[in-house]
Amino acid sequence: MNRWRCKLDSSLPGKLGQIADWINAAEQVLARPLGFDRLKSSPEENIQRFNQLNQEHVAIFNDKESILRSFQSLKRDASVIN
Repeated sequence: MNRWRCKLDSSLPGKLGQIADWINAAEQVLARPLGFDRLKSSPEENIQRFNQLNQEHVAIFNDKESILRSFQSLKRDASVIN
């Protein structure tokens, strides 16, 4: 079901499709399990996993302000609403 929702979101016209793609990517990153296990993993492995997760989050959320501005401009655009 999520795959179809993502496909439908991606097929939205213009910037709406780009915004939907970003939201879907952000949701996927946030839904991933952290993968920390302090009993089975060494502190070094946990730090490495944390750094990997941090890089993924930074890569996605660096664009947040740009995406927000695009969405707000579309929200104010009368041609999109009508």
